[in-house]
Amino acid sequence: KNCLDLAIDKGHDDVALEILSDPNWETELRNESDTNKFSMHQTPLRRLIRYMPDVASYALSRCISTNELAE
Repeated sequence: KNCLDLAIDKGHDDVALEILSDPNWETELRNESDTNKFSMHQTPLRRLIRYMPDVASYALSRCISTNELAE
């Protein structure tokens, strides 16, 4: 487990948001746990969606990038 997993386990939304605000935030989402709960491997993003949907929304919003090209 990594620090984001621990924040999710303990229900610390504020800590999870702080971790996802770090410049290296994507690294924390690349962790996969061995638990096969719900018949699938668990990732931090899956766990965020299930237990901290607002934090998951923030993480997903950081995945969006725009460009300056005209349509």
